[in-house]
Amino acid sequence: PLLREGNPIGAIVVGWEQPGPIPPVQEALLQTFADQAVIAVENVRLFNETKQALERQTATSDILRVISSSTTDVQPVFDAIVQSGLKLFPDALVSVALPEDGQVRLAAVAARDPAEREEWRKRFPFPLTRQYMHGVSLLERRMLDVPDAAAITDPVLASGVKNFLASGLR
Repeated sequence: PLLREGNPIGAIVVGWEQPGPIPPVQEALLQTFADQAVIAVENVRLFNETKQALERQTATSDILRVISSSTTDVQPVFDAIVQSGLKLFPDALVSVALPEDGQVRLAAVAARDPAEREEWRKRFPFPLTRQYMHGVSLLERRMLDVPDAAAITDPVLASGVKNFLASGLR
């Protein structure tokens, strides 16, 4: 087994055509390989964590730079937020929506696919009600974490999920 802090993270499997016990020298060699594999996996994990932290800091820095230079116009800030979000979540659609006069207005949107971005734009504005997941979040002043909108059975979110799924996103 490949063990990290006593927890299995993988296994090395060796098979021979001829039956028989593994010689102790080869068993020790396999244990060394397993230990080295765990070190390699841990190094990659640490590198990726460091890289992700740097990406988050860079995104935050980009947004703060725009905020400091946009004292009279918030649109560049919203644009920077969605563009930074797209860098951090490249497969996602990222948007900023604002409540305004009983409606939810789209302030900015970013997506790799221009058609997806335009389809999202067409969905706005809409009423600030619980019929939309944006509305639930805004009216209840809470974050919604919905791993898969198609699997939600919560009756409070039912109509919001239906409207969200109509966008083609999950």
